[in-house]
Amino acid sequence: MDADSLLGPEDRQHQSDSANTEVPRVLLCMSLFASLLVLVLMCDAKLRRRIRHCVRGSGRSVQQLAQC
Repeated sequence: MDADSLLGPEDRQHQSDSANTEVPRVLLCMSLFASLLVLVLMCDAKLRRRIRHCVRGSGRSVQQLAQC
């Protein structure tokens, strides 16, 4: 007797479900990481612009920097 014959149909279904959810979970993590990276890069570009404004002498930009 092999191990699969000892398992009921529910157990076999559970095994295939857990195998099927592995790949989408990795893809989900990768897409979340990519979107987070894009947000950081966009925020970084805005910060650089605001820092330039601040260097030119606009005192209000320091408060705007804290909003990002």
